[in-house]
Amino acid sequence: MADTNIMKEFLGISSFDMNHLWTGIYDEFINNPINLVLLVIILILLRNLLSSDNTEDMDVEEDLPPRDFTLEELTPFNGVDNKKIYIAVGGIVFDVSSRPDFYGPGSAYGVFAGGDASRGLATMSLEPRADAEWDDLSDLTAEEHAVLKDWVGTFSKYPVRGKLVKSHDDKSTEETKEETTDK
Repeated sequence: MADTNIMKEFLGISSFDMNHLWTGIYDEFINNPINLVLLVIILILLRNLLSSDNTEDMDVEEDLPPRDFTLEELTPFNGVDNKKIYIAVGGIVFDVSSRPDFYGPGSAYGVFAGGDASRGLATMSLEPRADAEWDDLSDLTAEEHAVLKDWVGTFSKYPVRGKLVKSHDDKSTEETKEETTDK
């Protein structure tokens, strides 16, 4: 009690002022229902902000096993046609949807969304490829292969959604990309 009195004296608040303050706040809420509504809205927003599980945003896809993607099947995962953003790097398809600021439309690496970013990352080029044809990366230098391998390591923090294949009936595709990345 002594501490409270010291604080009141320090702040220059009398016990009458404190009682008047709480009474004034109470009266303001009772006499003006808009303030009560605003308080309820603020409390709901605060609760949602503090307990944001975002479970409704989780996709069923999180539980699906990795699968093979052709370039054509990968294209819709560009952040425009689909809210998911997938990027293939070194033959591995990564789900980078958690970072639309990096990989979404209009972002720094957005040119790679829904496609194979291997050549662009290996050569450090952000120029979109004119063709969306299969690229076996056989003409990359040893240094570019090393850069690509580093990029695969960088992307390994993202969920893997599968492998990039030339076609579903061509099993040699997987070996070609993996061999290229291992160089």
